Order: sequence, then structure tokens, then C-alpha cells
Amino acid sequence: EIVSAHRNNIPIVLLSCDKCGPLDKLAVENIQDVWTSEQKNTLLQYHITMDMVKDAYSYLQTLPVVSLQRYASMEDQESAVLDLMKQSKISTKAFSKNRMSVSTERASILITGAVLNAEAYSTCLNLSMLVQQTTRVEAKVVRDVGQVKEALAVAGYLVVVLSKELLKDESFAKLLLACVEGRVEEPIEIVTVNGDTSFEFPPLEFFKDLEEKGLGSDLGPRYGPRLAKAYRSLLSVLALPLSPHGSEALLAEQVREVCRRFRTLEDLAKGTKMFQVETLDEAEE
Repeated sequence: EIVSAHRNNIPIVLLSCDKCGPLDKLAVENIQDVWTSEQKNTLLQYHITMDMVKDAYSYLQTLPVVSLQRYASMEDQESAVLDLMKQSKISTKAFSKNRMSVSTERASILITGAVLNAEAYSTCLNLSMLVQQTTRVEAKVVRDVGQVKEALAVAGYLVVVLSKELLKDESFAKLLLACVEGRVEEPIEIVTVNGDTSFEFPPLEFFKDLEEKGLGSDLGPRYGPRLAKAYRSLLSVLALPLSPHGSEALLAEQVREVCRRFRTLEDLAKGTKMFQVETLDEAEE
């Protein structure tokens, strides 16, 4: 693809994910060592030689690079997208008017999951944009207990994106406890979506072990019963399907189904509804 674009004068725009950049001069010179003879023969079938590959990869070194940090905030990622669109000579006018970044303090719908995993975090960000577009109510991805504390007084819903190893994630466990135990009088309503086909609901032994030992270094045995209760409550909610790599039409329909779970958005949208927030345990913070 790169060689074909270069030889046919098709503009190339570089997007660097997490500081990954083009190959350096030495790597380009030794690029023929990367592929097997069979793979080189496959390239030759498309009339692509190693010299063409070196020319194309050397050309990449001369191009400007747009930087995207996959763990950055929505605001920073939106800025990277705007830069990418400018480099590609795509109009940013419509996009600029509809930027989706919002303050955690105003968000009525909180979204979280295994946010320390880049793929799961991206799924949460995409879901927040789609939910906000569908409901016209502010939604925000929360990544730590501090953000939860900012939002609990106004948030009505917590959307949890289920994925593999989520229940073993100590950061998620802290966040879930903060949401559940921070709102006792008027509990935050939890909505779950299954965003990973490899997610498996845990057996009874998992909860028994959790009650006895807790999870990780900060949530030891004394947190076990509380954490097991929070997990049981979380998994008692029927999880709706979400296909992160599905078509736009499929995702739109799935998100509409998720949004039907939000039954009391009107007062939340007005910003008039406030909730009592409990003091959180230091370990959860």
C-alpha cells in the first residue's frame, strides 16, 4: 500500500500512535532482512522490488507526523483528529462545531471499563460519543476515583463496558466501589454492555475467592465482601451487546438499545437533579 501510494503520487499522511514513528535510515537500509524469500516473491508478483520499498520508506521520513496518544483525554484526541484532517486537506468546519469533549463535573452519564487497556479505552470513548449524540445528554469516560468523585453529585448512570480480564483490574474495582458506595441514598444506576466476545462471566469460585482475599494490594481481604457484593450487583444486570468493530449502522442500533435503559434523562439533562455523595474510603481513592 505504501509503495503503491508513493509511486502513484498519492498523498500520504502519517499518524503516530503512542510516539511510534517511521523507520530510521539504518532500518530502511536493512528492510530486505525483514521478509522471507517467499514474502519477497509475493511482492514481486505485484511488481514491487526492495528498492521501491526503500524509496517509499525513505520518503516517509520526510513527512510531518501527527501525534495521537491512545490513552489521552477525549479533548487531546479530538485535537489530533483535527490536525490529521488538516494534513489530509479535509474540512474541519463541521467537526469543530460538534466536538464531543465535556467536563466530568457536568456529565450525567459516566462510562468506564478496562480503561488501562488501549483497545477497551477506545471502545469507551467511541461509546461515549455515540451515547451523547443519541441522547443529547453529556456523557464522559471516567478513568479513576478522582473523576468519579467529581461526577457523582450529578451523574445518574454508570455504563460499564465488559471485556476480558476486567474483573481482575484493581483500578476498575476501586472505581466501581466508589460509584456504588459513594451513592447510598440514591444509588447510581448501572448499565452494562458486552464489548468483548471473549468476556466470560465468572464462576461461583471467583466470588468466594474474592470475598476471602480481596483484589490486589490496595483492596485486600477487608474489602473482599464489599467488592464481591459490588461485582454481583454489576453482573446481575443484563448486558447488552456492543460490536466495537461492527458497521456504523449496527453500532447505531446497538447504542439506541443501550440508551433505552436511560429512563430519567430529562431532569439530568436540565442539570437540576443533585445527589447526596458519601465520603469514600482512602483505599478507594
